[in-house]
Amino acid sequence: MGWKITGYKYFIPALLLSILASDLIITYYSEAPLRPLLIIVGLAVFQNISFSMVSRSRNRDNLMYHLIASAGSNTIWFLTFRELVTRDMNFALLIPYMVGTMSGSLLGVKVSMWIERKIGAHADDRSPVKDIQKDLNTLRKEFVEFKNRIG
Repeated sequence: MGWKITGYKYFIPALLLSILASDLIITYYSEAPLRPLLIIVGLAVFQNISFSMVSRSRNRDNLMYHLIASAGSNTIWFLTFRELVTRDMNFALLIPYMVGTMSGSLLGVKVSMWIERKIGAHADDRSPVKDIQKDLNTLRKEFVEFKNRIG
């Protein structure tokens, strides 16, 4: 499927080492269990997958794709920062957050490209939108097509 990422053979060991180091830091400073660390890593991965999707969708010719990507990105951003604030933005969460966001960025580009191929979204090379009504009609049409595809 083309998921080969060259130059990243140490990524998984680095990820595991970062998780272990973060757990040791959290345990040493706050005696917190591993669970909050894993929650932050998971949320950060999904946050950056969705961020990559919404960033790429801005430049595509499919408004429905951008609408869905934007809703997902904003929702996961809210959940991630809610968790960070709940944990008092502890600096011990920085490493797992960074590992998660970097992993999510790499994975997000691949996920976005796969989705774009599936829905036929292409780079939008038109000039800035002058006629909003035309875009709204396009969005309505894409919504109906999307609704028909999913059943």
